[in-house]
Amino acid sequence: MDLFRKRTKLHGSSMRERSIYKMQDRIKRHALENPSCKKVMVNGEERYLTIVSTENKDTKHFSCMPNEHIERGGIIEWYNIERYGVIKQYGTWMVTSTDSDEDVYQKGIMKRCNYELKWMNENKEIITRPSILSFPYSSLIKENKVYTTDKTKCQIFIPFDKETAKIRADDRFFISAIEDKHTVYRVDNVNDVENTFNGEGYIVLTMSETMLNTETDNTELHICDYYKINSSTGHDESQDKPDEGKNEKKYSKIESDFDYIIPEYVGTNLKAHFFNGDDETSNNVTPLWKVESDNNESLSVTYSSDKKEMTISTDNEELLGKHVKVTLSDSEGIYEQCSLSLLVRGM
Repeated sequence: MDLFRKRTKLHGSSMRERSIYKMQDRIKRHALENPSCKKVMVNGEERYLTIVSTENKDTKHFSCMPNEHIERGGIIEWYNIERYGVIKQYGTWMVTSTDSDEDVYQKGIMKRCNYELKWMNENKEIITRPSILSFPYSSLIKENKVYTTDKTKCQIFIPFDKETAKIRADDRFFISAIEDKHTVYRVDNVNDVENTFNGEGYIVLTMSETMLNTETDNTELHICDYYKINSSTGHDESQDKPDEGKNEKKYSKIESDFDYIIPEYVGTNLKAHFFNGDDETSNNVTPLWKVESDNNESLSVTYSSDKKEMTISTDNEELLGKHVKVTLSDSEGIYEQCSLSLLVRGM
């Protein structure tokens, strides 16, 4: 009798546990016979997943083998070996959702990664991560009119790890699939709570288009603030100071509280600065401002009494997604002029 009880409880102490075991055993023995069973790499480890298509070709449902798991944010490299040894790639995918009810096997949803985010960390190491880039539709309803405000906003889904956890608001990234197109986006919000748990998952970055800074951004490597990070530590201090031939250089500089304009919102304030070499000059210089846009009549421009400050605002939503170029020089033409591009964007 004791031997009988021992054998009947070998695969579970209840009928339910034994049923689960039988189902898992059946899946393990016959999984490779299923045409939907694919060999993939999960976070660098070879695994088998059952992958099922949906109406959206960039979204798939998957099922793990029994007793195997994938957390949200997991990266799946999906490939298949075709005839004659030719390898067909199905791309890189990210797990965006998993089913917590997984007595027999884990199920989940994965989406195709369509962009590789690239940046440099504080240790001057170039970091890349597969990500999901989207431009979600959004609108502004005002006075019974619908205005599209998504022209300059995007979202990035990126795995949560020790490097991506360091991303903060105002960090800047190149977002473009064309090498000679230098479109830069700045992080407005980092959602690192909703889709993470116990150090696993993914974060969502909400970004707005901003301007390129040729002094700090590396357009060849497509890394923002590349030169700023490289010069922050362990650099030659002489690089920060003009040499003897440049000490007398006269130049202007625009200081701005924002690099964008939001229609019917507080105006963007600009300040003029003029330098003789390393020293800022505050007297006897009359700023000369020039504003260029597709519709200057839609802009409201006000100046301080000495013209050292200027405020730009607009009430025209039709300028959304367009840029306003501001150029600063002096009335006598002594100082080298400078320019700033302000993006008209939604909230």
